[in-house]
Amino acid sequence: YYATFFESLDGFDTALGGTGAAAITGTHVDIATGATSGSSCLVQKIPTHQNVLRWDREARFRTELSLLEVTAQEVRISVGDSSNGVTDSHYGFYVEDATLNGTTSFNTTVASVTLATLSASTVYSLEARYFPGQRVDFYVDDKLLGSISNATSMPNQESTKTFVNLFTFYIENQEAVGKKARCSWFEYIQKR
Repeated sequence: YYATFFESLDGFDTALGGTGAAAITGTHVDIATGATSGSSCLVQKIPTHQNVLRWDREARFRTELSLLEVTAQEVRISVGDSSNGVTDSHYGFYVEDATLNGTTSFNTTVASVTLATLSASTVYSLEARYFPGQRVDFYVDDKLLGSISNATSMPNQESTKTFVNLFTFYIENQEAVGKKARCSWFEYIQKR
């Protein structure tokens, strides 16, 4: 079990591209791109103790997300090894412009399902429930809006059965306009 209310970025890794920035603002973490096209910001939680986070166990994560803008951007919140893009083994949420998708991946095999159209400055409650080798269910504001049951895109096929990124929060802009995403809390539960 892991939970955070983002009182600090201590213990989190950040990677900034272009004019990207990460900051704790009140009771949440803000990630921003700045106004340079192609700018990005990545915040990750990579636990020191490896082999604890496993693909062969049922798990779920919950969080909240709000976006300042809903055009010309990519935003990801996921569990797994998705620091280098949507093709790394993971499950979670992917936003392109205003479209919220659920996503799973094993190596380069990616599956996604469209869940909702997001509005700017609205807080959304997100939850992904992972059932190894079976499916991932995606909830938005406590409503099941989609599932992925594509066996070839399930990350439980990883030979190591473990992963390192407990939390990945990423934003990138595709125009010279500042973009910002906000997350106020994150909770992860994995069966033993």
